[in-house]
Amino acid sequence: EFELSVTPFKNRVASHVGGCSDFPLQQVFYGAPGTGKSFGIKRATKNQSKIRTTFHPDSDYSTFVGCYKPTMSNEGGDAGQDNGGGKKRIEYAFVAQSFLKAYVKAWKSYCSAEGEKAKAQFLIIEEINRGNCAQIFGDLFQLLDRNDDGYSTFPIFADTDIQKYLSKEFEKTIFPDSLNAIYDDYDGNIAEDIKNGTVLALPNNFYIWATMNTSDQSLFPIDSAFKRRWDWKYIKIKPGKDKDGKKLDWNIQIEGVNGEPVKIIKEETKLPWWDFIQKVNEIIASMTSSADKQLGYFFCKPSKKANETDEKPTIITADTLVGKVIFYLWNDVFKDYGFEDASLFTYQEEKDGKKMDKDLAFADFYDEEGEQVNTVRLVDFLKKIMKWQNNNTENE
Repeated sequence: EFELSVTPFKNRVASHVGGCSDFPLQQVFYGAPGTGKSFGIKRATKNQSKIRTTFHPDSDYSTFVGCYKPTMSNEGGDAGQDNGGGKKRIEYAFVAQSFLKAYVKAWKSYCSAEGEKAKAQFLIIEEINRGNCAQIFGDLFQLLDRNDDGYSTFPIFADTDIQKYLSKEFEKTIFPDSLNAIYDDYDGNIAEDIKNGTVLALPNNFYIWATMNTSDQSLFPIDSAFKRRWDWKYIKIKPGKDKDGKKLDWNIQIEGVNGEPVKIIKEETKLPWWDFIQKVNEIIASMTSSADKQLGYFFCKPSKKANETDEKPTIITADTLVGKVIFYLWNDVFKDYGFEDASLFTYQEEKDGKKMDKDLAFADFYDEEGEQVNTVRLVDFLKKIMKWQNNNTENE
């Protein structure tokens, strides 16, 4: 959860755009997993027009902008329409993807405003660093440079497929001649060229917002030329709040074989989730010398109500804790950076009347059948986590 009262930057939108004059046009919200980046954007763009997409390793220009795809049609009719007994056939048609869809909606809104405040159009990109941005954006990279009024500084020429698509989409849209004054150094009539799809340029009501998980930032590194065209908003790890701004009171609770809560720390059967998050993040910071792998408050969600009369769940169960949190720690933190403090990853087992130290493996958090959580191992591990102290002090 976050506030959007950020410091002004060069990509700030012009003041006449409706409802969003204080928002950066291009912004990446970044932070640890579970800090509420996507939720914050959802809340900030409530009642706004938005198109959402997610980048992944197979994303490319065609999946972001558009491409020709096979579609089903009827002979003698438009694709997807049955004119009565028409033979169906496969034909190729240009299919617009998230960028072009948002681009068209932004310009149509801009042109329909007729001097009033244009409605903002958001293109939201989840996990922007999970795709190769240079490959996905291609020549659209040039459009990300915005002038003081929020328009693309350098329009680009569109390819033939995009031209045909935009020309049809903008056929009944009237582009204002005032655009020619904004691009007074353009050789030609830019209003007409944008309308017929020859030229691409972003209007100042077109926002591109993205999220980036810092724990995944090594998937596809983002180069400095791309970075400098965006605002960067760090989402700090902090206690969770509900929609009314009230702090959430989530707790870890572990049930024994009889279904009753077991003691975790001293006589307490509940471990405050925020206390656990703070201590785990302290350990992660010590191990990795970085905040990239730390956990946010919303890394996982409670699945059980503390009382039947409660409106929402507030209890994080053993299954959730092991299956999501400890699994993440074991596979994405401890395994990659080493088990720095051996005492955290051992347990004692009694054999032939003698107690022996054994290395703790992830499988030890489950019983022999792998069906139920081993509450003894889990509680022991939680106690060690909460008692952990950083002993890595340098000699003076």
